Amino acid sequence: MIRHTYRSWAAGSLFVIMLALAGCGGGEEATPTPTAAPAAPTATTAAATATAAATAAATAAATATPTTADAQQVSPLPNPASPLSQPTSPLAPADDASAQAAAAASSQPAVQGPHIDIAVPSDLAVITQLANETKAPAPQEGMASLSGVLYSPGINRIIPGTQFYLTPAIEDNGQLYIPTMFVGPQLDKGDVAGISNEKGQIMLDNIPPGNYYLPVWAIYNWPLAFGAKDDKLPLMITLKAVEQRDLGLLYVEWP
Repeated sequence: MIRHTYRSWAAGSLFVIMLALAGCGGGEEATPTPTAAPAAPTATTAAATATAAATAAATAAATATPTTADAQQVSPLPNPASPLSQPTSPLAPADDASAQAAAAASSQPAVQGPHIDIAVPSDLAVITQLANETKAPAPQEGMASLSGVLYSPGINRIIPGTQFYLTPAIEDNGQLYIPTMFVGPQLDKGDVAGISNEKGQIMLDNIPPGNYYLPVWAIYNWPLAFGAKDDKLPLMITLKAVEQRDLGLLYVEWP
């Protein structure tokens, strides 16, 4: 009887303890499970986002309707497609006839001087006739004038577009001598300068009376003119006031 009573008491005590423990645990709040923080964006994700934003901006700019101010702006550069923007060359022939004439002229023999490039005759008879027909102009008051044609026997050509000048002969005790040095025209020493034309003709109308020699410009040289091919001495030109002198064909070792 006592043993049965003890077992009943022990079972009741155990039941009471379990109820007490359950009551203590039931009053506490459950601890919340921590939520994971959102992962930081990686470099690849950031680059992709930036590219997408740039593409969207470019698309918006391309499709945007231009404003009135933008539509009125005109480029300062000429339009290559416009015929008005293509300048016409001043050297282009005006028509087919001009083009044919230019082509024919280019096939002629030419002599290039310091100032001009021109087709010239190579027939000595033609050049001699030109010299005979070349006449001196009327001289200025109190002066003399002359004419002639510069000719190079070495190349059988006239000498166009080339500088020449008359320089006084040297006088000593009544004797006349050829100057020893030719450096180009010196007007303050009595030289008279000119340039042959496209036909090799020379003409001067402002020569003071006196005795002169005629140097002609060549490459780094001033050779003197001769009156004939076989002359041993250069031509000395004597001029009087109001005289008009036709020298004819003048031979020069040129160039």
